[in-house]
Amino acid sequence: MPVSNIIKIDFLRQLYHEPVRHSDLKEAGISYEDLAEELSKEGCILENKQDVVSWTNKSGFGPLCLSAMCEKPVFFAEECTSTNTWARETVLQEGVTEGIFVGLKQTAGRGRMGRDWSSDAEQSLVVSLVVSPPLSVEKSALCSLVWMADIAKALDLHVKWPNDLITAEGKKVGGCLTELVDSKPVIIFGLGVNVGHTTAPLETASSFVLEGISMERSALLQLVEKVVFMPRNYSLDVWRERSLYMGQKIRVNNTEGIMTGIRDDGALLLDDAPILTGDVELLEDCR
Repeated sequence: MPVSNIIKIDFLRQLYHEPVRHSDLKEAGISYEDLAEELSKEGCILENKQDVVSWTNKSGFGPLCLSAMCEKPVFFAEECTSTNTWARETVLQEGVTEGIFVGLKQTAGRGRMGRDWSSDAEQSLVVSLVVSPPLSVEKSALCSLVWMADIAKALDLHVKWPNDLITAEGKKVGGCLTELVDSKPVIIFGLGVNVGHTTAPLETASSFVLEGISMERSALLQLVEKVVFMPRNYSLDVWRERSLYMGQKIRVNNTEGIMTGIRDDGALLLDDAPILTGDVELLEDCR
């Protein structure tokens, strides 16, 4: 009888952090040879020396290695329409309240305001995290702002209201699309990041490689999981710290003014007047 996927994942998680005995794998019904071959296809290497199995190269990207690296359940697809759509369907059909949905290729990716969200299967991290934070629905809009700010701080990048991860020169490295599934609330945090691109996807974009950020997709996913699922108070202080255009002249929805801050509910303050939605364009550096 084939070993259950749950048993395999449990062993992989243990193996990811420390070696295990080869005899323990056999006892659980797991073939070392088959496991090593599966992980090799994902870019990882197992070694078996003197009855001790070690995970010597952990920089892979695939369903097994990501399940071992992450604490929450990982759902992995070579191709999907949109990780957010896939996550939403799974939440509604299976009642999932926590999980990580990773897609190599999106055929109908969605961004804000109905825009397309394309991805490169080899160079981008495209993921949707299903989260059930201990918040009221009214405060759920703060989540993506807080999460993006913490991700930006960890990577020494910046944020642009409402959902962009940008460089110090204002070039976009990533973006998010956050959706509410129900009133618990259950939130889908969709994130796309340019990681391995050696040429800019657009003139206004950049990537980890181009910015000299040494981090592979699997390590980035671990960082994102830690940020999204950690207990917190959902303060916007880090967002204010990492905001690139604070105090500068910008245009939003054909209205020009100085970005004077962000309200505690996440609204952008343009000359102290609240803006609830729109795209920010830098007009003048007033610093």
